[in-house]
Amino acid sequence: MDHSHKISTAGQTDSAIGGGLEEDLVMECSLSTADQDCGTSRITSHTNLYAALIRTVVVLLFLTLALVILLKDKCHKVLGIYINRTTQTAEAEEVKSEVVLSHVTSAAGLIHVSGYEGREAKVSCRYGKGYESYEKYLCRNDCGDDDVLITTTIGKRSRYSISDDKNSRVFTTIISDLSSTDAGKYWCGVTRTGKDIYTEVKLDVKPDHCCEHFTKVQGYEDSSVSISCPYESEDRNNLKYICRGNKPSTCLQEAVVTSNLKQNGQFSINEDKTSRNFTVTIRSLTQKDSGMYLCGIQRNTGLDVFSGFKLEVKGERSWL
Repeated sequence: MDHSHKISTAGQTDSAIGGGLEEDLVMECSLSTADQDCGTSRITSHTNLYAALIRTVVVLLFLTLALVILLKDKCHKVLGIYINRTTQTAEAEEVKSEVVLSHVTSAAGLIHVSGYEGREAKVSCRYGKGYESYEKYLCRNDCGDDDVLITTTIGKRSRYSISDDKNSRVFTTIISDLSSTDAGKYWCGVTRTGKDIYTEVKLDVKPDHCCEHFTKVQGYEDSSVSISCPYESEDRNNLKYICRGNKPSTCLQEAVVTSNLKQNGQFSINEDKTSRNFTVTIRSLTQKDSGMYLCGIQRNTGLDVFSGFKLEVKGERSWL
């Protein structure tokens, strides 16, 4: 495209404008009654022209400044989005169980926690490197201000307590005196500028008793009795044990014998992994041995698995 024609035309236009202005000045001077008035008129006209030019320059400067600010803001936003995406990607690679959410709806790496009514549950959540000094918390529902149950800033509140192991980058919340209403969805949160980091937690609360069906076993004083406890193939290498009573939450701590300690007084345990069965033998029975027992299998995750039997010890067997 030929720009010389436009430039020439623009020049002619400026010349015409200038010429017209000069003719007005000359006419104004010719009509003036004195040379002094003519000079004053010319000065006034030039002053007005310069003032208009200055105003135009000022307006252009303001427009230029506004454009620079607008472009700078857009550049910062683009850069911020890039940095935020890069940060989120790094965090996702380091801590797979964490996701960044504007509103808590879902999260990767769901954590399952189980506990018994009247007992406690421990909720442990990992976080990424660099967040050691940040506030952590546990919340429910949508994690609004009223949904936050405990924070590391508070430490302990009602049935909730929280601690932060900065070396292993794990913070743990303990919920005491569990009830059925405590079951449901929770979120482990890490407070930070912008969007917090959340990890979803599902808490199951079970009654602290077992079981719906008990196997009835009879024995006689001064004799022995054996109880068979089957298990699933996935529990082949897990710890087996037996306890008295009907409280799963304390059964392992009160176990009378385990697969690691095969003999304990009158109790012994033998396991047949081929048939996926372990057998508990109780010797030298007395009336005091009557009652409820639980066969327990320790699980690596979740609650242990139990089956129950009820032992009835009768008087010495009559051989008549």
